[in-house]
Amino acid sequence: MSKVTRTNAILPYVTWSDYSDKIGCALEVSSGSIPKVSLWEPGASRVFGVIIEADAERASVAILHGGVSGTVKLKLLEETEIGDLLYPAKDNQDFGFGVVQNETYSGSSYICAQALEDGVAGEMIEAVLFRPEAFTIA
Repeated sequence: MSKVTRTNAILPYVTWSDYSDKIGCALEVSSGSIPKVSLWEPGASRVFGVIIEADAERASVAILHGGVSGTVKLKLLEETEIGDLLYPAKDNQDFGFGVVQNETYSGSSYICAQALEDGVAGEMIEAVLFRPEAFTIA
């Protein structure tokens, strides 16, 4: 039995498709003999983690629930300011994170990050991840 443990829960997962253009987006995980990750859809199962690196077959995923001791880059769907709470969202076919205070994207989601810098839609910003908290926007 190995006595080595990880400092951060950044794990490789098999993907359903090429997510190299989805860095900074939220994922969900399926169970099975080979767990696979897919882009998190609003109203779907719990959000699992964030893509920090990906190619056509695999993705490195920063696990939520306190799995990363540092920061990660998240893709924004709207303008944000330092300190804003963020949640995974989808705008048509564009995945990323919205600002809780703006309540732009309706439906069920999870507050799971805080912005550590200002940013605009389409930009990658530095953020800290934390345990997802469910909420619904009417």
